[in-house]
Amino acid sequence: MYIETGYILPTKGSFRKNYDRVLFVGSVKSVPLTIGLGAEFPLLDDVRGYCEFWRASHELSSSDQFTLSVIPGILGCRYYVPRDMIDLGEGNHVFVNLGFGVYWARFSATYYLVSAAGTTYGIADDVKNYFGYGALGGCGVDLALAGPTSLALFINYDITSLGSIRKGGLGNLGGFFAGIRLVFSLS
Repeated sequence: MYIETGYILPTKGSFRKNYDRVLFVGSVKSVPLTIGLGAEFPLLDDVRGYCEFWRASHELSSSDQFTLSVIPGILGCRYYVPRDMIDLGEGNHVFVNLGFGVYWARFSATYYLVSAAGTTYGIADDVKNYFGYGALGGCGVDLALAGPTSLALFINYDITSLGSIRKGGLGNLGGFFAGIRLVFSLS
């Protein structure tokens, strides 16, 4: 089992310019982190499978009334490079990973209804859900801590398709993800 946190740098320049990252719950722009949970399981000697879920929340820079949350479910594998190839000391490993996932994004907006005379007469909320798929690849280092825990430092590159922009979708919201993972071994 593990928990992870990190920062996503979207590759789309317009997305970076117009949206701020907010904490996974609430609206704390000064804490631009993503939070995730996952589990690893053995596949082969140096290969472990993983399943993880995380949440990235964004808020329109010019208004907190427009939010976008992205929640992927990723299934993938990590190859831990054998120590005879790269030796970082006892319990420490270099890894590369590849994952595929399904993505859900939720766009929420609150609009103020204004009459032709300029007076506000109500509020309207709009929510739209987007579904898509994606792939990610990356590398990192897993550092042994005391007991059955370890700390992983990693960087991933994510490509996400949430529908064609021409057809009302969000396009590619992928980017670089630099993070830290705290692993609790249950075995």
